[in-house]
Formats: sequence, structure tokens, C-alpha cells
Amino acid sequence: MSMLRVLIAFITIVVPAHALADPALDPDGTGPRIRPYDGRVAAALVDGLRRSPTLRAMVDRIEQGDVIVYLETRQSLGKDHLAGVLTWLSATPAFRYVRVSINPELPRNTAIATLGHELQHVLEVVSDPSIVSSASLEAFYQRHGISMRRNTNGWDSLRARDVGDDVRRDLNGGRPTHVVLEATHEVDPLTWNTVYRTARESGR
Repeated sequence: MSMLRVLIAFITIVVPAHALADPALDPDGTGPRIRPYDGRVAAALVDGLRRSPTLRAMVDRIEQGDVIVYLETRQSLGKDHLAGVLTWLSATPAFRYVRVSINPELPRNTAIATLGHELQHVLEVVSDPSIVSSASLEAFYQRHGISMRRNTNGWDSLRARDVGDDVRRDLNGGRPTHVVLEATHEVDPLTWNTVYRTARESGR
């Protein structure tokens, strides 16, 4: 990864009912586990799915789990010299909810590698059904993670660092790393399922 850091943040947020009734859901009540609400991060995810077998395999595993992932870019991460962050949101009897935020100033390849890093953290949540709150998430990383106490409640994992490097290697020979994560149109929840599915299947 770059000199920018990634971390886990433990913030308990009550998710409003309209957010849980997500417009990205299919009519049968199912839908993608990964749901971007920012055109830039959606473009990076689609690009990464097309170019990185590592990222595609991770996303396939997330789609089999019970964790809903909201993706966004967050301008304030640049002030803290952070590449990305995973934030705990909430849990219901059916699903657990987290948010992955990415620094919008990252070059495209770095942004995709950071997505890989943060989605590995999502897989760590998927793998442990006892994680149902910010407290239990922190307890998990106290047992298995690396403390980043320069950041409030910040944690990381060796596996996430390795995965970020694996995704970056997948991208070698692709688009120039100096290309910044460009702005795109907002994500249309009515078409995201199709775009997402096509990108996941593109490298098979």
C-alpha cells in the first residue's frame, strides 16, 4: 500500500428504516451485498472487478454472507492522511451493516487496492457471526488485529495488508497509477445490479 494508512473505526449508528429498505434490492427481496452511493467509488469497484481476480474472489465471498456494505468516498480522510476506513453501522436479525469510505484523492489503482484492503476487513466481519456491534467488532480486532492507536479506535490486520498488495499486483500493467479517482455520475440503484453483475462476470 502507499504511505496512506487504512483503519477500522468503531462507530455505532442507528440506521434509519428507509436505509434498510434499500432501493438496490431486487423485487424478490435479495440484492447485492455491496452498494455504492458514490459514483467515483462505484467506478473504482467496477474497474477493479474487471482487472483483479483477487478482488472478484473476495466480492464473491461477501455476496454469500450476511453483511451489507455501503461504499462512499469521504473527502475528510485526506486531512487524516488515511486511504480508507471501515465503519460499523448496525445490525438487524437478518443482516449486519458496515460502511467503507475511500479517500477520493487517491490514484485509481491505489483506490482499488484500498477497496481490496477494506473489503478484506468486511470478510473478517462475515467470518465471525459474533460481531454484532461496535464493541464486539473492537473485541475481534483486539484478539486478531494490529492496533493503530494514533487514530482513535483504529485497528488493522496483516491479512488486509496482504490482500491490498495482492490487488495492487493484479493491477500491474493496467491503467497508469497517476490517474486520479475521477468523478462520475451518481449511482443509479435501478441499474447498479446489472452493472455490478456484469463486472463480476467479466473475468470469468
